[in-house]
Amino acid sequence: MRALLGWLGGWLIGSVLMAQPALLTGNGWEVRYRGGRGIELRVLGATIGRASSVQLAAPDWSRGYYSSTGGARVSATENTLTLHHLLAPERGELTETLRLVDPNTIEWSLWLRWDTEAPAIVEWCIGVWNVALLVGSTLHGEGTLATDQLQAQPIIYGDDHLFEGRTLTFETRLGTITIRAESSTPFAVLDGRGNPKRSWSADVPSLWLGTLSTPVPRGQSIALRYRIEIQPKRLPQTGRLLELNALTEPVPDRWLPLPREPVLIPPPKIIWRGESAPFVLPITQRVPVHIASEEYRPAADALTRELTRYGLEVRVVTGESHTARGIFIGGSRERQRQCPVPDRPGAYMLRVESERVLIVGRFTEGAFYGVQTLIQLLQ
Repeated sequence: MRALLGWLGGWLIGSVLMAQPALLTGNGWEVRYRGGRGIELRVLGATIGRASSVQLAAPDWSRGYYSSTGGARVSATENTLTLHHLLAPERGELTETLRLVDPNTIEWSLWLRWDTEAPAIVEWCIGVWNVALLVGSTLHGEGTLATDQLQAQPIIYGDDHLFEGRTLTFETRLGTITIRAESSTPFAVLDGRGNPKRSWSADVPSLWLGTLSTPVPRGQSIALRYRIEIQPKRLPQTGRLLELNALTEPVPDRWLPLPREPVLIPPPKIIWRGESAPFVLPITQRVPVHIASEEYRPAADALTRELTRYGLEVRVVTGESHTARGIFIGGSRERQRQCPVPDRPGAYMLRVESERVLIVGRFTEGAFYGVQTLIQLLQ
């Protein structure tokens, strides 16, 4: 691991086409935007919530006005993720905003302005949750609850209702998750197991969480808001390292396998190699990761998660530096002029030196892909 990058002592330039996922990360959990599937919720690496959606329709569902399955325009900062839904401008405006309140809390709001005179309702699903990860959970909250424990077979009331009210807590194997309705409109949890009409539960037995058909005032706006608190269970502590003083003796005939280059997916368009000393990842101190600005924080977070898997600690520092040791991630126009970064979307340059690793992308997209290549080289 310490000299794993030694063979790469040169230049690596590539270009990829995949999109960087927009995400917010908390204490042991994260939410990601997955295009037409909406928001995905992962806790301790397990995908609990695999989708979300917004639907606008006539009150009797005879006519649909909008469905979020077509995707949305996304803007993100360090602590917020905003989905600008592609509602026709003559009909109004629709946005969702996810805001990181603290490492264990996220605020999720929907704002809708309806400019037409046609009567309409909005149905907002904040999660289609995988029941397999929730069976055995203890449930409690403020509202009508069908059962206080989620069983292998559904226990429901009314039209597949597991719950309806303002606050619900799941005590799960992965941790405690509490959903609170901040607005005056309550929310519902439906159990779709065994009901063929619930298409969202057909392939994967699921729960549906969100606001059911809510009237939209003509020519007015509405705002709905949830607060979700996630307290993951603490992982078991790592045991002490076992130290052995093993005796060694020289062997006259010994063989060392030659290192092989890993397969990079997607393959770089251009590879230049040169002679250089290996870059050694320190194991007795934090690995310094320098980012040009906060725009490159998602790329640094992805690298941090990978290095943590190997037991390394990471220190992320913001600010341009031409001489700092460690791993640098950036992509300003000045950096691109200094380095041979191709003028194409997603392009990047990855250079390994004895004192540092330099990742210069064509802006944030290219830098993110450069980090993904570095991660593949570590595996």
